[in-house]
Amino acid sequence: MVEFSWKRYVMAGIITLLIFALGLSLGLIIEGQRTYYVESMYEEHEVELSSSQLQYKYLLGLKEDLPCSVLYSSLEKNLVELEKTRVKLVNYEKDSKINDEKFELLKRKYTLEQINYWMLANEVKDVCGRKGVSILYFYSDDKKCPMCEKQEFVLTYLKKYFGEKLLNFPIDEQLNEPMVEILKQQYNITQYPTLIIEDEKFPAFTTKEKIVEKICSYYGDIEECNDSDN
Repeated sequence: MVEFSWKRYVMAGIITLLIFALGLSLGLIIEGQRTYYVESMYEEHEVELSSSQLQYKYLLGLKEDLPCSVLYSSLEKNLVELEKTRVKLVNYEKDSKINDEKFELLKRKYTLEQINYWMLANEVKDVCGRKGVSILYFYSDDKKCPMCEKQEFVLTYLKKYFGEKLLNFPIDEQLNEPMVEILKQQYNITQYPTLIIEDEKFPAFTTKEKIVEKICSYYGDIEECNDSDN
């Protein structure tokens, strides 16, 4: 009887180990697929950024006044897709217990991509003479920034409302990236969330009404700014 019980416990232990090993293997496979997906998306965004930069250089070299709408449309489309992938990357990182360094590297790449697009968007506005509003959004984790989730919700809503008239560029202030530190020093970022709306700093949580007021100060009499229900 004692021998039977001992064998039963050994079998139970072996089965438990097998289940654990299977779960770990599946986790590694899923993690690998996530990383591969994000890396593939990054390569695509990298090509799109190069395309946008080339379009910009081409426009600069033209003497005749060609419409800048093509470049603006390209910028808008690429930024929307870049943001979708960034959100997926952040969500993957929250669920992940493996490959932290890999995710950190990917976050750096996407953040640099965001900053590149922000700089390009500002250059395009200068050359094309078209009004537009860009927002640098510095955020942190829930402990350091309990209002960041609410701020992101407001910015997402306003992006849908204003469309291509508003460009959002989220920056994770905890990222170990020199360019992020340069921007934080340049704008003296000391609390989170902080918005930089066309070089004007809005520290702490900024309400929808205040952001709309600032956006509309650039656009003036447009339909979105005349809608009392925005």
